[in-house]
Amino acid sequence: MKRLFILIYLIINFTIQGQSPGGVNQGLRIWLKANEGFSPGSWIDHSGAGNTFTQSNNSRQPFLQKPSPKNNFNPSVDFGTNSRSDGRFMVVPSGRPYINNAANTVLLMVSAKDFRRYHDYIGFGGTTTTARLTQANVPVVTNNSQSDTSVQLYPTRAQTSRRTLNKNHLVDFSYSVGRTITSGLDGRNNSGPSMPSRSSRLGSGAILGSQPEVAAADISEVISFQRELSQSEKNRIRSYLAVKYGVTLSQPQNYIASDGLTVSWNSGRNQNFNNNIFGIAKDTNTALDQNISNSINNGNILTVATSNDFASPNATGSRRALAVDKTFLMFGDNNNTATSVINAPQAINPNGDRKRIPRVWQVERTNESGSIWLQADLAAYAINTNIFMMVADDEDFQTNLIIVPGITNSDGKVVFNYAFTKNRYITFGGEVAEGNCIQCTGGKTFKFRTGFSWRQAGQSGRSSNEISNILLGNTSQGPLRVVRMVSDYTENPSIEYRPRVYPRMYRGTWVITRRYDNTNAVARHFVEFNQSVKARFQISNINTYLRNGNLFTVKGYCDGKVVYPKITYGYPVNNRTTFKIDGNLLTGIRPFRGFTYLYSTANIVFDRPVQKIEVECRVNRVNARRTLRSLTWGDIAVECAANPEPSEDNVYIYQSFSTNPVYSCNETTMIMKIVNNNSVNKTISIINNLPSGLNYVSNSYNDSELPGNPQPAYNNQSFVLNNLVVPTGQHTLYVNVKPSNNIDHTYQTQADFTVSNTGNTYKSDGDASIPGYQASPLEVLAGQEIDASKFKLTKLINVSCGANNQKITYKLTIENNSGAAIAGANLEENLEDGQTILSYTMNGITGTPAVNPVGSTIFHLNDVNIPVGTSTIDMVVDIQDSYTNNNNSPIFSQFIIELDPDSVCSGSSTISSEPIFLPVCKGICTKDPAKGIPNDITRIGISGHTNLQANWPATVPNGFIALESKNKGFVITRTTSDKIGKPVEGMLIFDTDDKCFKLYNGSTWNCITRTCND
Repeated sequence: MKRLFILIYLIINFTIQGQSPGGVNQGLRIWLKANEGFSPGSWIDHSGAGNTFTQSNNSRQPFLQKPSPKNNFNPSVDFGTNSRSDGRFMVVPSGRPYINNAANTVLLMVSAKDFRRYHDYIGFGGTTTTARLTQANVPVVTNNSQSDTSVQLYPTRAQTSRRTLNKNHLVDFSYSVGRTITSGLDGRNNSGPSMPSRSSRLGSGAILGSQPEVAAADISEVISFQRELSQSEKNRIRSYLAVKYGVTLSQPQNYIASDGLTVSWNSGRNQNFNNNIFGIAKDTNTALDQNISNSINNGNILTVATSNDFASPNATGSRRALAVDKTFLMFGDNNNTATSVINAPQAINPNGDRKRIPRVWQVERTNESGSIWLQADLAAYAINTNIFMMVADDEDFQTNLIIVPGITNSDGKVVFNYAFTKNRYITFGGEVAEGNCIQCTGGKTFKFRTGFSWRQAGQSGRSSNEISNILLGNTSQGPLRVVRMVSDYTENPSIEYRPRVYPRMYRGTWVITRRYDNTNAVARHFVEFNQSVKARFQISNINTYLRNGNLFTVKGYCDGKVVYPKITYGYPVNNRTTFKIDGNLLTGIRPFRGFTYLYSTANIVFDRPVQKIEVECRVNRVNARRTLRSLTWGDIAVECAANPEPSEDNVYIYQSFSTNPVYSCNETTMIMKIVNNNSVNKTISIINNLPSGLNYVSNSYNDSELPGNPQPAYNNQSFVLNNLVVPTGQHTLYVNVKPSNNIDHTYQTQADFTVSNTGNTYKSDGDASIPGYQASPLEVLAGQEIDASKFKLTKLINVSCGANNQKITYKLTIENNSGAAIAGANLEENLEDGQTILSYTMNGITGTPAVNPVGSTIFHLNDVNIPVGTSTIDMVVDIQDSYTNNNNSPIFSQFIIELDPDSVCSGSSTISSEPIFLPVCKGICTKDPAKGIPNDITRIGISGHTNLQANWPATVPNGFIALESKNKGFVITRTTSDKIGKPVEGMLIFDTDDKCFKLYNGSTWNCITRTCND
């Protein structure tokens, strides 16, 4: 007897110390789990009682069904169809599974395939070793053939509520002999009648699955106790099974963890959300490790997981396990299945184009669950682009609202990544757009090098006006290619300028196209991709020439439907900006006069996926002159979607470069895309120091998307910007960077930024495809450039002012001090305002005119040879009606020479003459000087002479200050008028851009010109 006692003690003690369903272990006799210990011949019992069910007859062996969302990503065991020949079962022998008949609690997860008769699931009081279907029905859990849907404990009339076919249900019966039977279906309790002793033979064997009444069911889990459980014990086991299998318990009732204390779902928190409850969980005592979950109810559209994997079984080893025991993240929704959409809250919807679905989920969190992945099937809703998850503290999404951008998979489902730090509410929103373009995924940003690609294509590309099949990289969908880039002049081929020369690379990074502007015909330039992408790039040359202005219309296409871009200025707007923006139309309003190209440049951003981008080029024609118009198009950054890293502050900086790789002789624009996913403004401070070998370009910072903010301090490698206020949404800062070393090297760049209200510090991200915050590499390639400092252009004019119809002569002097002749250069002079070339003479320099300059406003020479020494060009010009055209403002001209136009360093080897501004002659007149005896003397003098004249400066009459020198000049402030913050009337400067003395008259700055002095 002592040995038997010890054996019983060890078995009981093992069960107590080990795991048990819901943490309930007393009297546990059967615990069969499809996810652990099943094979067709043996289903291992985890109760510690040794009641393993077996089947040695192959024809009757059940088999494992693969995990699926229907079973909450857990497997089940298939016990056959409704045919007797396919009836499958397993048994324990007589003398098992119980040691007496007094009491029983049995719980099982079962999905019925048929309701049309009795179908047995587990029965007691019988067993067999043969393949013959054998009766074990005292009692048996079976389908109620009378109700066709409920489960019955035969031979009593005890039954559950009704079920749904082919859906997993949690079934339980509990009784003590002679007392009332209680039953449950998904936590809904029933009771009655009592259990007679003759109907309870629990120790005479058991059959799981088919008897003569075949099972026709899948069974996922079986649990039984040799006692009647209390209601609280059943609640814990029901909670365990409900979470594991995605079953919603009948509400209202709380979900309770295995410790009997932890409430993982509080049904009283907000009873509107006690629907379709599911979640992920870790509860060690009950062997619960649910790392992916969905509600198995019909109409479910949400799945959550610890890893970005919504297809693999729950038990997949690569899934991230929850770290802390008793961790739960539970979801329940408001059961609003309407597919119409409603407006998103105003705080995140300033333009009114964001919608949200009416279905809302309540999220309850117990312990730290970490970064969670969510997948929503939103195919039934109209939102189809820029889809996001809304997260807030209240179900109306008014308190602490943030948005979490999602990415859409090829199957149309949308994936989100977020770390829940407390109980929240969530729903999903987006924009409604024509077409259905799913953005490429993988998180990479690829560069289409426009100018370089046209250079690589050579003559064949320029002759056909098309390049094609350019591989950009690999996305999650496969190789990403530019299908083709085309310059289309088919509307009127006569407008194409030099078909064998253009399009071509321009200044090392851009592609330039040119057209004549004497017709209203449209030239179309477009690029097509084989996948849907978001894109950003710059276009330039948006200006006027002879008052004829460029009209550029930019648009994208998704499934043939138009997508409009976001367009901003390439440089903060000032009085030199040469264009205006109206939606997607860019209109030239001023001539480009030799200042930075950024004054004529626009930033183009497609923040909706597109398959094609097109720029339509028209001319706003004021006169009928045959002149030239140009479009320059920069490298295109092509973005594929990725989920943002979850962060406490929901503010991000994504850093990239407009041209990458960049040649050491060229500049590139650093792009800092700042995303604020909160519904309120955030204030951040940025430090973005460059590594040695890169320098910031002065006066290149552009915050036109965030006006009114403080300006940064940036110089050489240093960049500091404090207290930048960032509204909700996406905004971009731009600043140019230039290599300082002519070597091949990849530089790692990364910004640090601090969010003011929390003090949290983050880094910018340069590769969203890799977890964490990555540096942004800039690849620099050594470029061979001509030393432009060895050349000097001087342009002179033979008059000091002009008049309409006057003939004048420009003289261009080219000094080549390089020691070697230059061959193959390009020379350009585009005479503005209506000046017309009458004749020209070249001395030393030679070249081929692209068009006949005589009678034209265009002087373009190709294949220019510049000998060592000095060469000149004399050009006789008729001013014609230029001053009338220009409202009597000074007329402008400037020579430009590309010393090596086909070089990647053509931009840095381009030289230009100083601009000439020829004012109109306004009828010069003078006044007779005042005569008589001086009434005052000059009291202040500054002299460069060693020996001063006696009584100087008193010998100078009527002066305030006298200056004298034989070899020194008087220098006033040299700057530009736009940098004078608070001018006062009478202020005088020398404007270094306009090359003139300027006087502020109280309202405007004007160049001082000779005119009447009265």
